[in-house]
Amino acid sequence: MRRNALLITCAGLAACTAGPTYHPATLAGEPEALPAFEVAHDTWTYGSSTGRRITTPHYLIFTTEDHPVVLDRLPAFCELALHRYRTALSDLPEPGSPLETYVLGTRREWDKLTMQLTGKRASTYLRLDRGGYADKGRAVLYDIGTRDTFSIAAHEGWHQYVQAVFDDPLPVWLDEGIGAYMEGYRWAVDDPTTPVFLPWSNAERFDQLRRAYRAGRLLGLSELLSARPQDLVVRSSEETLDYYAQVWALVHFLEEGEGGRYREETARVLRDAASGELVRRITGEHGRDGARELARRRGTLVFESYFGDVMRIAPEYTAFVERVVTTAEKHRLIAGYSPITE
Repeated sequence: MRRNALLITCAGLAACTAGPTYHPATLAGEPEALPAFEVAHDTWTYGSSTGRRITTPHYLIFTTEDHPVVLDRLPAFCELALHRYRTALSDLPEPGSPLETYVLGTRREWDKLTMQLTGKRASTYLRLDRGGYADKGRAVLYDIGTRDTFSIAAHEGWHQYVQAVFDDPLPVWLDEGIGAYMEGYRWAVDDPTTPVFLPWSNAERFDQLRRAYRAGRLLGLSELLSARPQDLVVRSSEETLDYYAQVWALVHFLEEGEGGRYREETARVLRDAASGELVRRITGEHGRDGARELARRRGTLVFESYFGDVMRIAPEYTAFVERVVTTAEKHRLIAGYSPITE
């Protein structure tokens, strides 16, 4: 077994990887400052592939990936993403044990591992077109191109963190919305192994939101809160992409809309879910209806308990989305700037 260790320090300025070239001083955001931490590499064999087991303070990463950029940047990316999960929207707890993450070099390896890890439930995941999933606190990913692999790692890493740490599950609209919110990033100028997380810097979600708006496909807020992506995918992959774009926008609305009016309640619902208070609150307020909705992880009751009447807030959300898709300058959005607070 081969083992070596090194120290990683996370620091630097944000870099632009798409759109016009910006001087570093004009880029949004700076990387989080974390203390140096040790990264250990061991040999890990999967099937006929010899890969690596990478150990960081909070992760056990098993990978057959051979792309040097992915291998070099993955440890810092995971640790900084976790810091982001715990601090971006609320003050949330640290995992009690390392988070198990698999990054396979090929789809074939991913299919095989998925069948081994999930058994009879594998068919659900094998229907995914690309990317990965989180299941029972494990993230299982494969290489879909350097940039997209890290984006999906940030998204599924959020679900992995919630599954491993939270006492209560989140409603799907909030869980998937935050997963999409975590996807936006760029690499630091001074240290290209260090990501800078910028939630608006997400051209894929923005473009899909704008297409859905122009085509008249946007769901109303009440319908959005009750939808589930696994139901939509049966109808249309385009509807599924619309859903993710809309819940991405919904989390931005809860953070920035109406002058930040709903920001503290977003933090509160996350803290309550982490501590186990969410289920007690919703069932206490709504009885069996609340219990039924929480079991299905869908619906409006959580939203109304924390944020207020859906019918009152729906026009605010709609106006927020319209402002984003009609006034945002895409190059500035990709650089990480908010189209709402700029």
